[in-house]
Amino acid sequence: MLAILMKNLQKKHHCSLLQRIEKWCRIQIKHISKISTI
Repeated sequence: MLAILMKNLQKKHHCSLLQRIEKWCRIQIKHISKISTI
């Protein structure tokens, strides 16, 4: 799913959108790591 999204972004060259997705992914990873440590 994410791979398809990334391919579409690369085709369209939406840098700002890519950055937003990167930030969102990092936030999600942080939340997951917090949950796993508890």
